[in-house]
Amino acid sequence: MARYLNAREAAEYLGISRQTLYAYVSRGLIRSAPLEKDRRARGYYREDVVALKARHDRRGNPDEAVRSALYWGAPVLDSSITLIRDGHLYYRGVDIEVLVDSPLEATALLLWSGEEQPLSAFFAARKNLRLESISTEPSLPPFEAMFAMLPRAAYDEPGAYDFRRGAMMETGVRIVTRLAHAAAGAGERVAPLPEQDWTVAEYLRRAWSPGRPEVLEAIEKALIVCADHELNVSTFCARCVASARASLHAAVIAGMAALSGVRHGRHTEQVEALFDEAGEAGAIRETLSAWQRRGGASIDFSHPLYPDGDPRGRILMEIVRRLRPAAPEIDMIEALADALNLPRGRAPVVDVALVALARAFDLPRGASLALFALGRSLGWIAHAIEQIESDRGIRPRARYVGILPKSV
Repeated sequence: MARYLNAREAAEYLGISRQTLYAYVSRGLIRSAPLEKDRRARGYYREDVVALKARHDRRGNPDEAVRSALYWGAPVLDSSITLIRDGHLYYRGVDIEVLVDSPLEATALLLWSGEEQPLSAFFAARKNLRLESISTEPSLPPFEAMFAMLPRAAYDEPGAYDFRRGAMMETGVRIVTRLAHAAAGAGERVAPLPEQDWTVAEYLRRAWSPGRPEVLEAIEKALIVCADHELNVSTFCARCVASARASLHAAVIAGMAALSGVRHGRHTEQVEALFDEAGEAGAIRETLSAWQRRGGASIDFSHPLYPDGDPRGRILMEIVRRLRPAAPEIDMIEALADALNLPRGRAPVVDVALVALARAFDLPRGASLALFALGRSLGWIAHAIEQIESDRGIRPRARYVGILPKSV
């Protein structure tokens, strides 16, 4: 399907004049770009035209607007945490392009409090935290080890149901710390740095890549770009649980349960399997075709919120190109874009980029999903805090479409 519509096609699809179409472009409702075959002509982004028509149709049909609200429809609740606009991702109004140069702990405190906080606040919350009190099964993959640890950690947390802002932030620090400890079990177990004044990324680096300090930057930035993404399915689940006044641990457990689905975080395992089966960039197209013939899983490379490429994927691939310029995963990403008929150089979605990064830096199997979960736990905690402080329960109504009672 062509990416662009010409002016006639776009105007006819919307049922408007060309003058109105141009007005929509000037107002930023529809993007346009010069066409490669004729630079004097302009094309109009098909997805923008389709989305605009859908919005207009919903306004004329309120019942349909309500019905589709949970399926890429209208916003369903207010939040001051994350903004996605014009191909950029912002945490509390700060572009992740800026935040990735800060420690993960600074991002956590920003998400949870809405303002910058000294890193000492993060480290102080670890005081008297006994990581060894929550053991995990060393044979489990990183994500499963993290998931299995949480219920016991909730039971062991004395302030689990203290819903004051400061107490919830301290609980958040301990949750993230324990998640990192569980994830590190996939590598050589390392003791915390002196006085527990160690960063999450450094702890994982020492466990997963001992003797390779350059891997620290890759791990840190991967965690930060995964920290939040508005109301994705796992975050919405976390907010629903938090709205019931459950603990932050329970909200994170809900988030991880949703992340484990193949349409969300576990999509990384499908990408890993594709790269394993292909073996090299030259076999990507053939392998992908074989998957499709067998009715196998589809590999997503694009994100509906980022028509020009996922900024998170771009950040991660830039790290790989700069620190591992000879990594075969770079060519495999380009080959995957070609196989999916996407422009070369298009940034992949974060799931695909996480796999490329984990493979390029030789991280343990399953590290891409673990990074996704550990980074996203910051966002789940932020949304849980926001939901609890709103003091409102989330309880949507169903639109009944079944058999009506005989008395009606």
